[in-house]
Amino acid sequence: METSQLHVHKAGWAVLVAGLLLTTFGIWWTLFLLLYTLLFALGFTLVLGYWGYLMSQEIMKNILEQDFGPVSKGLEKVIQEIQLSRMSLKMDKRLTGSSIIDEPLQEVLQLFFRDYVHGWYYSSISTDEGFLYDLRQTLQRALIAFANRSKDVEWVNFLTTRFVDDITNHLKIYRKAKQRVEESEVDDNATLDIETAFFQVEHEMEREICREQICLSEGKEKDYLSDISEMLLYLLLPPDDFHNKPFRYFFRLSISQFCAK
Repeated sequence: METSQLHVHKAGWAVLVAGLLLTTFGIWWTLFLLLYTLLFALGFTLVLGYWGYLMSQEIMKNILEQDFGPVSKGLEKVIQEIQLSRMSLKMDKRLTGSSIIDEPLQEVLQLFFRDYVHGWYYSSISTDEGFLYDLRQTLQRALIAFANRSKDVEWVNFLTTRFVDDITNHLKIYRKAKQRVEESEVDDNATLDIETAFFQVEHEMEREICREQICLSEGKEKDYLSDISEMLLYLLLPPDDFHNKPFRYFFRLSISQFCAK
């Protein structure tokens, strides 16, 4: 009986408070007040729970340090060691042994990396300098191998015989092609451009050699440059670097694109 009377009193007080709120603030402000009270209670509970979580973590850390000593930060130490080792990277800029030749070559390498590597590497892959360092080291080894092999070439014989013959032959083909174009202009029935005439004369003079497709087709030109690049890489790169297919394909594409432009 007493319990039922207590419930009646509580219900009466609740009805009285609700009536006062409705008559004083109206239905909308009453709902807003209830919502604010609910959100305040929820926020207080969350803050109290987060504070308890932080305190429990701190207590757990203190207990672990008391039992096992300070917690080791091995991963951070490894990262710091790697960063320090990368900061100490040193580049040997000697290529041919002559500073007059090495300085322009280093400038060419710097421009090559700036125009063809840094753009896509820094923006799309990483800011790590280790890959660029290894890439430049490999390029320098290739240039050193090229310089050493070029010392074995008989440059005097090449420049005074074969090179001169090729230039002379090219000029002969051009003059004949130009003459053929002039003759076609006189003839009203046919017109001939210089490129077509040049490769026609080249085919007639060289017989089995014609470079028309390589010179006039961009795709064939890139394929030809890729083949030449791979042959040079085979001759110049160390065996371990050459047999690394992704590395070799990257170099082949970079060199062919650089020469094509």
